[in-house]
Amino acid sequence: DVKHISTVHAAWDVAPRGECSDSVTPTFCDDERIDSLFAPPDVRHHRARRVYRAYRLITHELGTPLWKFKNWSQVVQAIIDILEALDGAEQAGWRHRDVSVGNIMICDGHGLLIDWDACQKSAYMNCKDRTRVPDLTGTWQFISVRRLRDVSGRHDAVDDLESAFWVLLWLALNFAIHSLTPDALRNRLKAIFDDCELEDGHYRGGDGKDLLFRSELDEQLPVTFSPPGLQKILVFLHGLFRIKPPSKPDIGRFSETRAKRVLATYEQNLLDYEEDLARLKDSTHIREVLADALKNFDWLSHGPVQHALPPDHNGSQITQAWLSIRSGSIPARTIAQDPPSSSKPPASGPKVRTKMMRTGESSGSKLATSYAQVQERKRVGDRDEDGEDF
Repeated sequence: DVKHISTVHAAWDVAPRGECSDSVTPTFCDDERIDSLFAPPDVRHHRARRVYRAYRLITHELGTPLWKFKNWSQVVQAIIDILEALDGAEQAGWRHRDVSVGNIMICDGHGLLIDWDACQKSAYMNCKDRTRVPDLTGTWQFISVRRLRDVSGRHDAVDDLESAFWVLLWLALNFAIHSLTPDALRNRLKAIFDDCELEDGHYRGGDGKDLLFRSELDEQLPVTFSPPGLQKILVFLHGLFRIKPPSKPDIGRFSETRAKRVLATYEQNLLDYEEDLARLKDSTHIREVLADALKNFDWLSHGPVQHALPPDHNGSQITQAWLSIRSGSIPARTIAQDPPSSSKPPASGPKVRTKMMRTGESSGSKLATSYAQVQERKRVGDRDEDGEDF
């Protein structure tokens, strides 16, 4: 069984009149073989259907949203637990694809990873299929840099692990002790988490996150967070996820002796990169480091603090970039209100993408659940089969 996920009590399709209602949403791709009837053949972006079905889910567990933590020990423990959930799900053949502040709960002192409606089979996500429809699934502020840069790319397991880092950094900026002024805090939140531009028919972002990964954390974000253990964890995770393969040097302009030295340095850097990359095959190494920090630092005496953000022109604390949110895979189409990157707690319901329905999967994992169709309770104003109001 996959640990640290909710247990399904009941689930059903929303069918107020005994019939399920599917919503067909157009997205865009460049391959003519995908539902070409949805666009003229001379149009560059051909429309492909995505079918969404509303459903309801009742679970046994009742948790507290992560951002309502009482001390930072709860946060670190929750991150450890949801990382274990991601590993267990991956072993069971499923990938979450929406690790965010709103999808992590605190339940009986442990973390609970919820909202699996965007998950996909890992085998499907790993395949190289050029007919795949561009699909940027997740909560924008916590999506990995690579996925924000390439909406047509695969969503790998490491992308979910990286999202856990962005969750922790978001919490640190909003609820930890630091020296940023309200204006500086707002600008940092906007630059790192809300960067978004329309490019070639799709929304892309990640410039702020990519800039943060180009050098050491304290160079791009000259702030020391308290509690001290939080700073240590953030520096560690930042260094782990910013790794990049070394560039092969051009040794043609060097003497033979120097060329050997340059190649030797490159080969050593390549070995270091491969060693770091191996640590990201799952979250084992990350969980060990976080568990060690949880044991060796004081957390219980450090609770959340509130940072006052200057309001925007309309009096809210929602950054201008996210006054109206747009889907990463549906050009210029507003579909949901996304949580603002401010100290105001984010809503756990609305996301960048709509709820999706999965049926017919069988597995030993709790993630695979068959959803039975259940007729919804009739409401005032509905009509029965004879056309009578009740």
